[in-house]
Amino acid sequence: MTAIYNPGDIADLLQIKESTLRKYALMLEKLGYRFQKNSQNQRWYTEKDIALFKKIIALKNSGDMDLKSSIEAAFLWSKGELVAEDKPVAQNAITLQGEGYSADIARIEISIEELKDVVLQQNEKIEQLTKIVLEQQNYINNEFEQLKSSQLERVEIAATMGEEKEDLDLKAPQSRRKGFFARLFNK
Repeated sequence: MTAIYNPGDIADLLQIKESTLRKYALMLEKLGYRFQKNSQNQRWYTEKDIALFKKIIALKNSGDMDLKSSIEAAFLWSKGELVAEDKPVAQNAITLQGEGYSADIARIEISIEELKDVVLQQNEKIEQLTKIVLEQQNYINNEFEQLKSSQLERVEIAATMGEEKEDLDLKAPQSRRKGFFARLFNK
């Protein structure tokens, strides 16, 4: 006689939540997998079902497949359509999809080529923009140097004029050196 397990036992055994187990079971049932059910239409699980759930978890945790693909692969494995245990998981995915998978690969390769073209165009644009930025930076640096040299010339001129003005101020009569109010009140 085959051992029969309830959902709580299987969830504990697989270290997953019962809701996760239910989700996996529903996805498998959509693919056509049949679980044993009691009179109240509750699922009961056998050793075969446990092996199937372990396979789903292993495929999902491998990182090569998403949940849906893992469940499809495990379903085909349970039906005996996928027996390649020694092949890597990615190879199993190719075997699973057959001709539809080839079409997907072709679409993906086309998308990759289109993305490569976009990246090349973006790199060319970045190079153009880099040249423009460098030209602008050189222009700014040149303008800054010219402005700086003209300011230095102005400062030098102002300094020489200031010296001449001081000389003139020294020669000026004392009354010119008085402040406004001193001159106003003659003090």
